Order: sequence, then structure tokens, then C-alpha cells
Amino acid sequence: MTPWQALVAAIALVFAVGALGRLVFIPVVIYDYQKGLLYRVGRLARVLDAGLYWIVRPFAAVHVVDVRSRLAAVAGQEILSADNVALRITLALRSR
Repeated sequence: MTPWQALVAAIALVFAVGALGRLVFIPVVIYDYQKGLLYRVGRLARVLDAGLYWIVRPFAAVHVVDVRSRLAAVAGQEILSADNVALRITLALRSR
């Protein structure tokens, strides 16, 4: 085997290992306003905080959940009181 053939074989081996690594190990980025649920073999293993994590794909999965507060406003409603006075009520709901 000539030196050039050995070099080409080594480069091909590096690319093959890199491609296999990209299929098995995946990066997961979790931002400050998110939490990650790490499942291993279908069971919840732990809750991940913000950061970068490398996950082994065939055995683990991460579901990212947004934990920011949400505000929903219910449009104004007209309600009659006992003495026939119309009251207009608007409701704001905060959920997390």
C-alpha cells in the first residue's frame, strides 16, 4: 500500500467515524425558559436545566417543555346584578 493510499484510507476512516458519531450522539440545547425531560428506554430519568447536552440517540430522548408564564384575557362580559345594573367584567388568566 502506497503512502497516498494509506492517507486516503485514514481520511475515509475519520469521515466514517464522524458520520457514525453524528447519527448516535446528538446535541440538545435547552434555553433559560425551558426544561428538558430526559427519557431513557421510555422512563423519565431526570429533568434537565438550561445548557448543552449530548444525548445517545438509540437509548435516550429529550422532550423540551416551555415553562414561561402565559397570560390569556377573556373578553368582557356583561352581567346583570340583582338590582338590574349592568356590570362589565374582563378576566385575565395566568398559566404556567
